[in-house]
Amino acid sequence: MPATSLPARAQIASRPIDLLQIAGWAGVALAWVIAGLFWREPWKADEGYSIGIVLSMVRDAALLVPTLAGEPFMEKAPLVYWLAAATSWLFEGPLALHEAARITNVLIILGAAAALADAARIALGRRRARNAVLWLAASPFWLMFSRYLIADIGLVLASALMINGLVRLERQAPWAGLWLGLAAGAGLLTKGLLLPGIGGLAVLGLLALRPELRTRQVVWALAGSLVCFLPIALSWPITLWWQEPALFNDWFWTNNIGRFTGTAQLGATNERLRLLPTAGLALLPLWPVAALAVAARVRGKGLSGLTGLTGTTLFALGWLPVLLVSASARSLYLLPMVAPLALLAAAWRPAGGPRRRQATVALITGLAAAALIGLVAARLLHLGGMPQQATDDLAGLSAGQSLLAAAALAGMLLLAGAGRLRSPLAAWVCGLTVTWAAALALFLPQADLRTGFREVFTELAARVPPGAHCVASRGLGESERGMLHYYGELLTRRVEHDPVTAATCPVLIEQVRLADAGNPPAAASDCPGMRRHWQGARLDDRQLLFRICVATP
Repeated sequence: MPATSLPARAQIASRPIDLLQIAGWAGVALAWVIAGLFWREPWKADEGYSIGIVLSMVRDAALLVPTLAGEPFMEKAPLVYWLAAATSWLFEGPLALHEAARITNVLIILGAAAALADAARIALGRRRARNAVLWLAASPFWLMFSRYLIADIGLVLASALMINGLVRLERQAPWAGLWLGLAAGAGLLTKGLLLPGIGGLAVLGLLALRPELRTRQVVWALAGSLVCFLPIALSWPITLWWQEPALFNDWFWTNNIGRFTGTAQLGATNERLRLLPTAGLALLPLWPVAALAVAARVRGKGLSGLTGLTGTTLFALGWLPVLLVSASARSLYLLPMVAPLALLAAAWRPAGGPRRRQATVALITGLAAAALIGLVAARLLHLGGMPQQATDDLAGLSAGQSLLAAAALAGMLLLAGAGRLRSPLAAWVCGLTVTWAAALALFLPQADLRTGFREVFTELAARVPPGAHCVASRGLGESERGMLHYYGELLTRRVEHDPVTAATCPVLIEQVRLADAGNPPAAASDCPGMRRHWQGARLDDRQLLFRICVATP
């Protein structure tokens, strides 16, 4: 037998296994990316007003000034909303507007994974590029919040672009300036100065720690980043300042500088004692592995062991101090850390014998499971507990989510059959995806009733007396205003914003927070000076009550 026949036969024999691996990963990846994005309504809290802004962009071409229910909304820059408006314009019809808008989430998820894989290829080699993407997919925090159409997910893409530029700068690879400029511009147009500022500090720290990078080539790369950044970042702010200077001041000084310093007294108060434990839970299992990787590379070699990853490490470490100093902070603000932590985690190589490696992997997997359980428990508490009204047999299952759960399970079984689940990381990602997709298939219809607004606002809009020249509102939150516009096509005159005009409206829509008042619905205050025409709430919602009040003759 010729010597070359054995390798040829081995290659032929390996092809079915390769196809099984491709099919298995395709099933898992499809479920990871898609599950939770479609076949559901917009949910509280931030997604409600995000869909309202996209609706205004699509219906009224309000592209320069983000508009929510007829009023300017300058809390965030419009990049993510622009992308969502574009996908809504392209795909609305076959899909509902809110589902077409969430195609933006798919683009952001895939873009962040591609930028991260490219950064890992340059910093760690081709074999580690897949591991970086798997570590990103291993984060329950990213898996959960990437389902929502919110501005914060755009920062994850900008963060992945930023670490790609930092790695290229440190390795002196081509196009470093382009990636840095794109990342800073995308971050500014997504949520303001935070990401460009931390990225700039990471670049300065990298140059301070790496004297060998103070070269003409690096100077030209940084100059190129400015050339790329300035047209992207300044186009919208300058146009806004030129046409609407008051709204520019509202966005830049009030919602960026004022929120950070606390002078604006806006946003969630930064409870600093809770931020670190929250970060420790939300960023599992990434941060322990990233810490192990950095410690292993620094041990014995110093900073030279971090070659290729110094900028990424500085960028990841820069977020927590900035968030601790900020006057306003939420757990969502930790999202941009998942990309740099995933790259650092991909550099980890377990040391010691098989038992020590297995113990380390078991510990990390247990921490990740605790993170998933904690996030799900927190979400259920936010929803008000498990659904109380069970559906009959399988009637309550979401058909689309069930297919995705089946695809994820089939993919995991194919990978197991091909022997590709020996890696604990791959096994965790597959198990996380199957669990997530199966939970959505079981509880998505009930969660829609619990956190969506379609039923209550469709009925509310139908009960508004016809012929009213205007409708006032009192107490409506931002998500509720966006959803009332989306489902009921109602633009109200807010009492809080324009009390004089609102007082002339014969119809008033009230939102009452029963949990704050501690009153049951029957005992709530009842349309002072007006007649109650209708009231209702979402399924099992004991916190929010909506009411229509009509002026008495």
